[in-house]
Amino acid sequence: MSFAQILDLLRNRGELLISGEVEPLMAEFVFPLPIYLPGRRIVLTSTKQARPYCEVVRTALCDRGVVALRPRVTAMELPRGGRFRVWVDWYELALPVQGTRLTSAVYFMKLGAAGPLTEMILYESPSMPEVCARVEDLMLSA
Repeated sequence: MSFAQILDLLRNRGELLISGEVEPLMAEFVFPLPIYLPGRRIVLTSTKQARPYCEVVRTALCDRGVVALRPRVTAMELPRGGRFRVWVDWYELALPVQGTRLTSAVYFMKLGAAGPLTEMILYESPSMPEVCARVEDLMLSA
């Protein structure tokens, strides 16, 4: 898996999320999917749980005027045993530009038959701390 292929994959994920097309995203996750946010961990056990999670994130982005997500891969680990990590800075491009923010995350991935799959996500510096409470409420209601 090349650097360019990973970057293309992440660009596509950003476009899918912003456009609200979450179904194709589900195929790129391995469930259960642990997601680490500062001070909390959530585990999405299925696509049924992942859909509302993606919608909460998408709604928060759109409410801030985010029109595009642009990934910048800052590092990529060489695969060992078919698994590797990818460090990504997500630039959340917004209108007005004052809404533009940056999220840093580490994706724990494995090589699947159809391409890389995400097994875990660690948000090192999420741009939307306000989403953490919404996500927690969502997990409690699931």
